[in-house]
Amino acid sequence: MYKGIIVTNQEAIVEECRDIIDQVGDIELDVYENIHDIRFDELFNFLFVIITEIDRPGLVILSRVQSFTPGLAVILYNHSLNFNEIPDLSLTSKVKMIIGENRKSDLIEILGQLKDSYWRKIPYKQFGIDYPRLSPRMKKAMQFIESAPIRDCNIS
Repeated sequence: MYKGIIVTNQEAIVEECRDIIDQVGDIELDVYENIHDIRFDELFNFLFVIITEIDRPGLVILSRVQSFTPGLAVILYNHSLNFNEIPDLSLTSKVKMIIGENRKSDLIEILGQLKDSYWRKIPYKQFGIDYPRLSPRMKKAMQFIESAPIRDCNIS
């Protein structure tokens, strides 16, 4: 099970994203109203952060987050791009912008790509492992490696 975060105070966007994530499957969503509420020590376990607004303080926080978790995708998702002033996006290493009428299908596509390229996903085919033929115990161990919080993965 993958994990994602959405930061917004717009209930309609939360519901829209939940519907999309249900279509994509295997993603658990945490919702925050403010980016300051996120526990940054847990971000290694997340696939993406969806934001609906960009402001300078938020970009500074995202920049700091991306310096600790460079693989974490930040997605700006909204129906329109209405800003009083254009924010300086160079503060972050990468922000995917999904805006406008095709935003739902674009988000489905990007979430699928993120799942396929997630750093904790084990490339069974590349290692020559036939996953369906693995024992139930081995499947459970592999799923644990791919989805358990990092702090729970140890060799003892």
